[in-house]
Amino acid sequence: MLSGWIVDEGWRAVQAEDGEMALEKLRAESVQVALIDLVMPGLDGLQLLARMQTENIQADVVMISGYGTIAVDVEAIKRGAHDFIEKPFHKSDVVSLVRVRCLS
Repeated sequence: MLSGWIVDEGWRAVQAEDGEMALEKLRAESVQVALIDLVMPGLDGLQLLARMQTENIQADVVMISGYGTIAVDVEAIKRGAHDFIEKPFHKSDVVSLVRVRCLS
């Protein structure tokens, strides 16, 4: 769904089924904005964010969660996330966040 929304806007989307695959794809190609789910198989969103920092992988990160709390939001920001979006969300919310990240 998310990648479809991104493609609809004329942007390129790269998908990963789990945290390890996401890390491999982030290592292999340049990504301007990464939409990362907090809960994923393998590496979770916070672990992926930490690995991105350790490996100096550059991307503006928007964390996605259906379980968001202030503590999780703060931890994500500490680990380098730029924004946080709660499920359920609307296409317009996601597109606006990505557009802002692409323009900054």
